[in-house]
Amino acid sequence: MSCNTATRRLANAATRSGVPASVSQKSFYLGLAVVGTLLGSLLLSGQRRRQGQARSAPKTTAAPPARLPILSGPERVEPIPPNELREQPCAQCRNSSQHKPGPWYRLQGQSHSTGSGQAYCQDCAQDKAREAGVSLVPPPATAASTILSPKSFHPKAYLPKRTTLKPKTIKVGPLDNLEGYAVLVRGKTPGYP
Repeated sequence: MSCNTATRRLANAATRSGVPASVSQKSFYLGLAVVGTLLGSLLLSGQRRRQGQARSAPKTTAAPPARLPILSGPERVEPIPPNELREQPCAQCRNSSQHKPGPWYRLQGQSHSTGSGQAYCQDCAQDKAREAGVSLVPPPATAASTILSPKSFHPKAYLPKRTTLKPKTIKVGPLDNLEGYAVLVRGKTPGYP
């Protein structure tokens, strides 16, 4: 009997006492499951208890975090308002503001001060801004008109059309014979010119 496992030995002992072997084997495994569950819950409760003690332990006061310096970006230069240009020539290419439309900027060498400096067209201002270490602010976008002009509006193009959906089998990618609909469009809707 030395080669028998513990479950077989228990089953043999139970059958000698009048309990069927299958019942005793099932009860053995049920007992193992109960013992395993109890051990697991005891271990888990001990771990939770230790965590609760660690939470309630007095905390040491740590030094406050060091403040990081706030870095400033490059100085930003706004475009010159159009009414202030007065046909000034570009300091680099010598073109006037009438011949070079677009935003113009007032820039000065390495030390930029707003309000002073020379006027540059948008093409020449890019290079000068890089040299001076400043950033150019783009001009504000003009709002596009959403109102249609009377000449471009054609009411007949927006009239509803009668549509009908007809059941049909369709193909979508590799899938074939799917239930779908074909859209049939007929002329103008009655009652509209």
